Amino acid sequence: MRHELLRHKLAYFILILGLFLLTVLFLAAWPNPWLQRAVVLAMSAFYVGWGIATHVHADKITRRIVYEYVSMGLLAGMILFLVTL
Repeated sequence: MRHELLRHKLAYFILILGLFLLTVLFLAAWPNPWLQRAVVLAMSAFYVGWGIATHVHADKITRRIVYEYVSMGLLAGMILFLVTL
């Protein structure tokens, strides 16, 4: 894992920065649940898009990788979505 982090510094910097900013937006949107849900959708879409783009750039994209990122994005999004109910 450390090797991957060092090899793809920019990609992981973008991921951490994007998720951090979206987390701040999610917290700033409180107490408006509809706005928080929109941020959750953006966060999930960002994560899926980042994962697919990163693997396309590295020429290591497979259908299984796409399914994995979509599944994790949906799972995390559903958990955060349930928090806003």
